[in-house]
Amino acid sequence: MKTWASAILILVAATSSWATTYYVNNCVFRSDENIGNDSNNGVSISTPWLTLARVNAQTFHPGDFVRLEKTCTWRESLTVPSSGTSSNPVTFGAYGTGASPIITGANNITGFSMVTSNVWDTSVATRPYVVAVAVHPPKAMTASKAALAAPGDWYWATGILSIYATSDPSGTVEAGARDNPVSTNNQTYVTLDSLDIKHGNLPFGTAHGTLKVGFTNVTGIVIHNSIIEGGSANGIDIHGTTTHDFTITNSVIQNNGGWGVFVNNPGYTFGTIGNSTVAGNGWASVTYGQQFAGIEGYLGNISIYGNTVYANGPVCSVLHQCHGIYGLEDTNVANIYNNVVYGNPTGSGIKIIGSANVYQNVIYGNYDFGIGPGQNRLGSSVVYNIWGNIIHDNNTSNSGGGIVEQSMVGPVSLSIYNNTLYNNSGSANQELFIDDVVSVLNVENNILYTPNLLRRTIRVSHPQTGTVIINNNIHWRPDGNPNISYNGANVTWAQWQALGYDTNGINGDPLLSNPSARNLWLQFGSPAINVGANLGTAYERGLDRSSVWPSAVVLDNQNTYGWEIGAYVYKP
Repeated sequence: MKTWASAILILVAATSSWATTYYVNNCVFRSDENIGNDSNNGVSISTPWLTLARVNAQTFHPGDFVRLEKTCTWRESLTVPSSGTSSNPVTFGAYGTGASPIITGANNITGFSMVTSNVWDTSVATRPYVVAVAVHPPKAMTASKAALAAPGDWYWATGILSIYATSDPSGTVEAGARDNPVSTNNQTYVTLDSLDIKHGNLPFGTAHGTLKVGFTNVTGIVIHNSIIEGGSANGIDIHGTTTHDFTITNSVIQNNGGWGVFVNNPGYTFGTIGNSTVAGNGWASVTYGQQFAGIEGYLGNISIYGNTVYANGPVCSVLHQCHGIYGLEDTNVANIYNNVVYGNPTGSGIKIIGSANVYQNVIYGNYDFGIGPGQNRLGSSVVYNIWGNIIHDNNTSNSGGGIVEQSMVGPVSLSIYNNTLYNNSGSANQELFIDDVVSVLNVENNILYTPNLLRRTIRVSHPQTGTVIINNNIHWRPDGNPNISYNGANVTWAQWQALGYDTNGINGDPLLSNPSARNLWLQFGSPAINVGANLGTAYERGLDRSSVWPSAVVLDNQNTYGWEIGAYVYKP
């Protein structure tokens, strides 16, 4: 019996050693490498396959690798034909040297002739939804041929593609022709590594994404070290009614017409979007009448960490509604941390409707709020924990503040702990805004610093009749008047404390290191040192002033003599 059991274990352990590595090459010829042929066996660099069509026709086994030659471009689609297992995924990656292999939904266009000054025409039969010209990132099609006015502008009608260019653009134009350059095709346990996937050609609402993950099944999908860029609709569209898990790490998702990453269904056991750059997405918002964001969807049980999220929503069909990160209503909890979210020009940095932990992010320079919890219109019970964030110079639209709670429906718990808010809200409004009666409201250990004498530190629109603690916060405006608004009226510091709020709070300069340079940690002698409330082990790790986002966020334990107020732990 032991012999048979041992044999079975050996067979199971050996499964991955039977895996095969396949090679695909359509551009590189060297002494040790050949350009591919689909009649080859594909199992060595001297006998590679040529096309993705050959890959799509193959049955792969758990642990198999398919490697595409670097520097090559495939103008066809990869439709994953086989699943792996949790311990032995099927992996699509790269080999060789140079730039990542490209799988594109676009064709390179030549044969232009100039028809008027700086306007060039050529015949293109397939209707492109994305066109990229030379170094210019994609942009929406102009309203007419007559509207072509700047490099990168394009227009298509009745089989004619028109481009604005100062010289013949032939060979520099990529025009969309295929919908999903890569689809996981409902296969499970699939890894995509070191690929450049670009220019999916599809109208919003049809085939969804340049990288289409799922449509019914999303389990064990890993996207790593890859670039997903320049599609007409979503960059990565994660769409599963049978859902389990996905991972996106160390990738760049940029310049897509729709959402950079869209999670289309709730119910994931877990998911990860980490250590990636999400930028410049949403340029087709007005074209499709959608409010596109960098990362959006049902983010419950998903960890979003270590990302750089910026410049999403360059245009927006509804101003104020194209955000950096946007979590829709979800009964599970999203975790959003250690990100830098900045410069999203038509919406908030982080907007959350469903339950979320949002912590230790740097959020600045966004058009609307830094963080906006609320708008849970379905009335489901939600819990928001917002702590340890650095939030500054947001709300250039002058419509709200640094943290803005609004439009809550149903039972809500909102905890705002140990954040540092500085110079949010343009020329008016406030650093922190509580617009509703919140079931459970905790606002503790925050620095609310407004350098502009037209602004206020906090506004609470209604008397709070639920469970409420607002205490141990530092309020500061340089004239010494925090200009607090409560129940529609301005109140003095003494009146604020008489309401039972900030009885252990401070109306005074927190002595930040160099706020004009946005060095917002504490200097020696700060009144924020050792006077904060002890909020328990879940929140005891604060920021070290050496932290660099998003790659090197350093945490320190709160001092045993007392907690600091604000996001940073003081160190001499």
